[in-house]
Amino acid sequence: MAAPLSITADNRGPLVNIATWITLVAMVLMALTKIATKWVMIGRFQADDGLMFVAMLAGVAQSLAANQQVINGLGQHRSTLTPIQFGNYEKATYAARALYIVTTNLAKLAVLYLLASFTRTKLRRRTVKGAFYFTALWTVVALIVVLLQCTPPNTWDTGGKCIDLLAFWIVYAVVDVMEQVAIGFFPIFLLWELHTSKSKKFVAMGAFTPNLLTIPLIVARMVLLFGNLQNPDSDLTYNTFNTAIIMEIHTMLSIVVACFPFTKPLMDSLSTGLLTSDLRSATARSAARSRYPRFGLSSIRSPKIVSDAKREWFGPSVSGNFSTLDSGEHELTETSHPKDMVINRTITTTVEFEGDDKIYETKV
Repeated sequence: MAAPLSITADNRGPLVNIATWITLVAMVLMALTKIATKWVMIGRFQADDGLMFVAMLAGVAQSLAANQQVINGLGQHRSTLTPIQFGNYEKATYAARALYIVTTNLAKLAVLYLLASFTRTKLRRRTVKGAFYFTALWTVVALIVVLLQCTPPNTWDTGGKCIDLLAFWIVYAVVDVMEQVAIGFFPIFLLWELHTSKSKKFVAMGAFTPNLLTIPLIVARMVLLFGNLQNPDSDLTYNTFNTAIIMEIHTMLSIVVACFPFTKPLMDSLSTGLLTSDLRSATARSAARSRYPRFGLSSIRSPKIVSDAKREWFGPSVSGNFSTLDSGEHELTETSHPKDMVINRTITTTVEFEGDDKIYETKV
């Protein structure tokens, strides 16, 4: 039976639907904008786009589960519900919490993947990758725990034999806050040494820190959930209203803030290539690997020039322009007619690749 549409002191559930649909629209628009902006920038989709798209779908599914919670009694007194309604409410709550974990963590993984593409040193790359793999593993573990929270087959029935849900959600909230803090401060660790103006550097760092806005929601949800789970025999469907509405806002906001770095105004302010050059160079390296497999160019990943030489580069049996971008990335551009090049002098430059050192003749 559908919940009454009117909002009263004994039926607060429709407020959850209002908050859900407002934030859902903003989330979908931001996610699609992020994916479309990346396509315009580099002409193809990357792993972070896939992660964000799946997170968006999970967020939509989570909002539908929240709607089923409202239909089956969320925000109403438990005494007014039939056993069937309460059973459906528990199933919807079970699904909403599982999808909450999936959505928020996929959004974090998308941001970490994006940050990893900006790293220029092994230490920074390993740090971000370590955070990425930890978050992915924690997502799987947390999801399994929630899905198997009570004795099968009715794993959604909290009236049966279940794990200590209060302890689990406390641990989950602590890990969630730690991950959000790490993601918020990673840009400082990764982008501080970029050779660009301080204003653009601060804009880039600030673009990745709005995720810290989710921390107050995590804390508030945990405080309210703590009271609810400590008294499981209380008026559960009525008392968990505030927890549910905060969870909905947090779910949608996690995707919105993860997409924030790719809004049009920010990308315009970073038009010097602080961010876009790294994304485009990834495409260039992929093209180089497929175009020159017999010349050993597959090793071109994150080279750095030890000396200050640049401009034109000649590798084994292939020529081209080897240019330094604003981000510090180096890009190889094929030249079809080497005879058109102007050579003034010759110096020797060491180019360091991942795993080996090679000496090439650099002409400037």
